[in-house]
Amino acid sequence: MTTRSLGGLALAGGLACVATPAFAQEPPVASAPRGWHAAVAAEGGVERNPRFQTPSDSSATVSRVRATLGGLTRVGRTQVRVTGDGAVARYGNVADLDRTTYTGALDVERAFTPRLTGRAGALLRTTSSSEATAAVAGPLLPEAIARTRAASGAVAYRTSPRTTVTASADAASTRYDEAALAGGWTSAGHLGVTRRTGPASSLGGALDVQHATAGDRPQTVVGSAADWSTAIGRVQLRVAAGASALLGTSQTIVRPVGDASAAWRVRAGTIALHAGRTVAPAAGIGRVLATDQAGVLFDRTATSHLALHAALDGAWSADPSDPSLRLDATTATTALRWSLGPTFRLDLGAFLRQRTQSGSTILNHGFTFGVGRTLF
Repeated sequence: MTTRSLGGLALAGGLACVATPAFAQEPPVASAPRGWHAAVAAEGGVERNPRFQTPSDSSATVSRVRATLGGLTRVGRTQVRVTGDGAVARYGNVADLDRTTYTGALDVERAFTPRLTGRAGALLRTTSSSEATAAVAGPLLPEAIARTRAASGAVAYRTSPRTTVTASADAASTRYDEAALAGGWTSAGHLGVTRRTGPASSLGGALDVQHATAGDRPQTVVGSAADWSTAIGRVQLRVAAGASALLGTSQTIVRPVGDASAAWRVRAGTIALHAGRTVAPAAGIGRVLATDQAGVLFDRTATSHLALHAALDGAWSADPSDPSLRLDATTATTALRWSLGPTFRLDLGAFLRQRTQSGSTILNHGFTFGVGRTLF
């Protein structure tokens, strides 16, 4: 299970997730830093992919460059965030897979009263179908461009100093330029309540409804979950558990969902573990997938200017109504970040990604490089 932020713009990638309430734990409007930032990131590596098969090889060099510009400003009790980016992907000797994509997003938050906060968001994005599912055990889609339009809204109301009720709704339309892929509409609604039980402890519950229409297979997922988090010394614990029911098939299928995480603060760093299960519509194939995920993360501030990061994640997905469809994904990343003054940063990293579906495997490995600057 994943935590829902602003009304679920994550839906825009064609993936939705059963969520637990966290709106009340987000920073209020007045605490967010203002300013504009710009960043450029480059990635280069080798991808081994059955689609690249030639008489001598099945691999290709892949390079990606992404430029991002974003800003946040506040006027009174209203906060406005704007983000845009563009990316270019080049596939070496397989030029017909080269792609150019972009994203534009607008997010507005307003504190109407000390108790009531509202948010609205809109997103327009084009993305490569393979990138849309690379972070999870998603289907190995044909290479195509996915065009997404999404809108969302959310409100949070503090009924007491310790209790917050949240509600959100979102909708997204995704279309592909590949006839074999099933585009369509996804929508979701969320109702949750969170009660703070101590300085670093809370209890919560949530009800989520998701609906996806892809091709001729409309499907609905209804889920509910309870959430508990607390701090024990230097360790922050969180546990959520519930169930999701898949409707729209010949029979109703119920699966347990939930997640567990632990973050341990060590000297100048953090070690975090997480594991969980979600049930959600999958991009491009008109199916719902149950996904198990697990991972470990390590962050450490080595010096006042240098930070280290390493992460290992695995995900395993299957269609509850068709167990023969199984998808696996493994991702390992490392990164170094240098802060060169208060407004400039430099990133250098390496990655390994492997995704498998029914015996077909895509393997990526390479290096990343990025620079970022706070403009004002």
